[in-house]
Amino acid sequence: MDYNDILKINKQAKINDEGIEFVDNRARRKGEIVLMCLMIFLVIYNLFKGLQSNDLMAILWAYTSVLLLHKYKAYRRKTDLVATVSAMVAAIANLLLYFLQTW
Repeated sequence: MDYNDILKINKQAKINDEGIEFVDNRARRKGEIVLMCLMIFLVIYNLFKGLQSNDLMAILWAYTSVLLLHKYKAYRRKTDLVATVSAMVAAIANLLLYFLQTW
């Protein structure tokens, strides 16, 4: 088989590139770190200003519940399921509190 034929077949194959996955995972982790730092800063700022942070906490818990749900689907650990349900309840509760306070 010719080198160009092999190259063409590999380009057409639906194989995930490990280099791209590595860069995507690394970018996602760095984005999560920045997100968490910003969330902590905003919650502390709201605390000093005497403002409620239920909207920020709802976002945090919703994100956490989705993250844990995918971990549960992959590993099927009961602790991940309990944590997922707990995070979902916390997200809904904070969202309801936010709506009640701003209504």
